[in-house]
Amino acid sequence: MKKILTTIMTVFFLFSCLMFGQAQEASKKTAKTMEKAAKAIKDKKFEKALKYYDKVINKIQPDYAPVYVEKAKLMGGLKKVDEAVKLLEKALTLDPTNDMGRKILSNIYANYASQNLKEQKNAEAGQYLDKILNIKDFYKFDGKMYMWAKFQKAVMLQKENPAETEKLYSEIIKLENAKATDAQVFNNSLWNLAGMKLAKKEEEKALTLYKKYIKANADNKTDKQLPLAYYACANNDYLKLEKEVEALKKNKKDKKLKTKIAAACAKYPELENNLKKVIELKPEIEDVYMLLGNVYYYSNNIDKAIENYEILTTKFANSKSIEAYKKALASFKKEQKKGKKRSKRRRKK
Repeated sequence: MKKILTTIMTVFFLFSCLMFGQAQEASKKTAKTMEKAAKAIKDKKFEKALKYYDKVINKIQPDYAPVYVEKAKLMGGLKKVDEAVKLLEKALTLDPTNDMGRKILSNIYANYASQNLKEQKNAEAGQYLDKILNIKDFYKFDGKMYMWAKFQKAVMLQKENPAETEKLYSEIIKLENAKATDAQVFNNSLWNLAGMKLAKKEEEKALTLYKKYIKANADNKTDKQLPLAYYACANNDYLKLEKEVEALKKNKKDKKLKTKIAAACAKYPELENNLKKVIELKPEIEDVYMLLGNVYYYSNNIDKAIENYEILTTKFANSKSIEAYKKALASFKKEQKKGKKRSKRRRKK
């Protein structure tokens, strides 16, 4: 609690120097009384300032939202945070778009939410996160904090209410200018939602999200999740291709087998590029070279297939699969040799 109070005191200090340049119009009597309160604060006569604020609230202009905000700032400075919160909430009841009130109150709520999350008091944290999200037009006012609150709530609920978590992640990525507002929260929401869809075996939905992630971050070569998004897309296509290849291989007597396999491979035009992107961004992923080598082999590009398997046998010489790699490489080279002989015979004819 002491830590929360210290942080909140900082919030009040930051705003205490800002006077009440509020949009709501004050009466002349209110304006003069507020000026007297400001002078009293400057002279460190806080009790006198409180009397001036109370005069406005109780007698002169009780519907004037800025006076509640100014009194809240003073109460916060006096470490009476609970009373300050009530005053700020009253101010926003009177004027839901009061900028100073929204700013200070949302910061207090965020500090309370953060501390409760650290202490794993999810119910209490959830209440404060909801309070942030329920501030009128808050995304337009402070999009970064709005996204933060929604993301924290999504993560918090993932185990007990995954459906609600998915809903919150979806809402985040659909927000207008979400990535420009907070790229990290946007990306993490997109990534986490894709992972949840994949865990539920909703592969096509997951794939759509991974592609969206790639599109949003293609130029960011330092993004650690980007190569994994490329890999997820590539692996999805490769598994589909493998099923088609296995089905075609059942008819071993088919003289057009290699042509049909190449045609099957052509159905996945992004597969090769996605695998190459993974290698470019994260060259230590072993099986990507194997997948790419197989794709080249299925496409009748034996030279490229050999090239990738040679990388496998040298770069990953201590792999548990090294013997399998060597066996495949030897088979490809043998096939390459036969192909060259056939080509020579054709040229002679």
